Amino acid sequence: MSLLVDLLSKTKTKESRKDIPPDLRRTVVDGTYKRKARRKVIILSIVVLIIFFAGFGIIYVMETFKTSLSSIATNTKQTVPSSTIRDEKPSSPSNTETPANVATVSPKVLLPETGSQGKPQSQARASSPRVVGNLIRESEPTITTTSTVIKAQVPSKGKATAPETLNTEKAQQKTNRDVYLFAARTHEAKGEFKQALDSYLKALDLDPTNYVVMNNISGVYIRLKFFSEALSYASKALDIKTNYSPSLINAGIAHVSLGNLSEGEGFLARVATLDPSNKVALFNLAVLCEKQGNYDKAFENYYKLSQMRDVDGYLGAARILERQGRNSETARFYREILAIETASPSVRQFANQRLSQLSQ
Repeated sequence: MSLLVDLLSKTKTKESRKDIPPDLRRTVVDGTYKRKARRKVIILSIVVLIIFFAGFGIIYVMETFKTSLSSIATNTKQTVPSSTIRDEKPSSPSNTETPANVATVSPKVLLPETGSQGKPQSQARASSPRVVGNLIRESEPTITTTSTVIKAQVPSKGKATAPETLNTEKAQQKTNRDVYLFAARTHEAKGEFKQALDSYLKALDLDPTNYVVMNNISGVYIRLKFFSEALSYASKALDIKTNYSPSLINAGIAHVSLGNLSEGEGFLARVATLDPSNKVALFNLAVLCEKQGNYDKAFENYYKLSQMRDVDGYLGAARILERQGRNSETARFYREILAIETASPSVRQFANQRLSQLSQ
């Protein structure tokens, strides 16, 4: 009996083991393999990300290090801004050398509303603005740009000596002055004359004997129609450099605007004598003579301008001749205006209109 029981139990055990389906076992094995593969992919992705961020961190550290090195190198030298006004400070008041390309602000003087022969007002308006203080012509302050590099001398041992400290302070002062001058020119180009004046005054505080800055201040005051202040700064510049043409012109304009016609004419005539090719002085002098009724003198100055191919010179000369009834000569000047390539379309149109009227 016990032998039969043992045989039956062995048979049941073998049969129970055959009860697990083969597909289920294969599914379990495949699932285990997939989990292991997914784990390997995740681990590999993490490693790649770690390597990527490590490389990015190394690049960032290197760039930071380069920046720190460049800042250290920059501290060893002081560079003046690239667009600065040239240092025109004279060595002595007797120096007569005129700085090149200096700003000259020169407002137009009032002209008569009509000619004595009753010429159309449109002619006068086209050739010359009427408002006192308007710019007749601007030698735009295209002041020569310079870049001055000042190397700071660092002693190898101990503290900086007194001369080196003084040189460093002077260099810093000059740099600050040039920054103010650059800011003033930027404001002036935008028509922000009050801000330009403030920057010019700060620059003058740092360089009290710079007659170029004084003249620029005078020019800004003329634009703002503060003629007494303009005359004051022009006079200060002339005290340092007696025959400085831009300041002579500004002084003449300020005098004329204040009603001192003879004094203003004297300053303008002085510039015309010192520099016969100065267009700003010739034009202001011609306009002033025309206003005073001295047409021969006005025509003489307008004619000089026309010889320089100056459109305003042609217009002024034609206006004087037309006022005097010399129509054939007037027509010649208007025809010459049409031959000037740089003449504006409005000036060409005006010249054509006058030629048509003269031919009738």
